[in-house]
Amino acid sequence: MATVLRSLRSSSVGTTTVNVGSYAAPSVTTGVVITGLVCVNRSASTITVSISITPGSDTQPATFLTSSTAILPGGSLILADEGNRIVLNPTNVVQAVSSLSASMDVTMSVAEIT
Repeated sequence: MATVLRSLRSSSVGTTTVNVGSYAAPSVTTGVVITGLVCVNRSASTITVSISITPGSDTQPATFLTSSTAILPGGSLILADEGNRIVLNPTNVVQAVSSLSASMDVTMSVAEIT
């Protein structure tokens, strides 16, 4: 088995939902593991953020990793790290949205196992 590591970023996320790093889990992999997922508030105000996994083309419903969670100015929220990993199904997409325009940066690290 081969593993491909990817670092995906979305800068200045605001009130419109975005796909983090414009990434969808490939359907040709054995599995995709989110090894890191960090949201950073780059504004001078407290923001609330929601991060979800959407099904892409499969039949599962969307699932929130966090919903309306507050992040203080200059603060961060870690949703996945070395001790807390998240598995994506083929074609799954991670989506992010903030309560304030252009206020959040999101970095996601994934391991694609083929």
